[in-house]
Amino acid sequence: MDSIIRSFLCKLNRDNHFTEIQLEQIRYSILAIGGDLSKFLILLVLFSLLGHCPEYLYSFFTTTLLRVYIGGKHFNTYLGCLTFSTMYFSLTIFLTTLMTSQYYQYLLLLSIISAVVLLVIAPRISKKSGRNFKINIYKVKLIILFLVTLYIVIYFVEKEPIYAIGPFTIIFQTIQLLMMKGESYYEIRKETKISA
Repeated sequence: MDSIIRSFLCKLNRDNHFTEIQLEQIRYSILAIGGDLSKFLILLVLFSLLGHCPEYLYSFFTTTLLRVYIGGKHFNTYLGCLTFSTMYFSLTIFLTTLMTSQYYQYLLLLSIISAVVLLVIAPRISKKSGRNFKINIYKVKLIILFLVTLYIVIYFVEKEPIYAIGPFTIIFQTIQLLMMKGESYYEIRKETKISA
């Protein structure tokens, strides 16, 4: 697959209109979109059969939009990623079915705290993602702020169980990035001990 994409990029760049960084960005985008599209379709069929198509679509939309900017964990295999995605979306959808008005304020507060933590630690780009280009961190943090605020406001205004997916997305993505930060800290400490 990678050789097909590189061949396409060579043809695309015959007149040398793109820099190496731009070509790398295009390659990353094609790989990410292709993999995500196939997983999206598989999970769309699954959740449609289970009667949770609207919840899945909203969860997919909120998660994907946020992950583009915050980064996150990547798996070595397509199957590993598909398995994790299935569990992630299942959990998000299941939790929204449990949402009642008595939990409304707790979820709101927890999502606001998570959003603040997310803004501090994001973005965290996995080495396995294949994303080798630099990003404007301040611009990215502004976009993250906009997205998390939007998800929280929609839930605050609508107060419908389906919109609880937004706050749950913020919470779960924050947990994932905290775990990545912990792994990174552990690796640095391990390397420091070995070199000492």
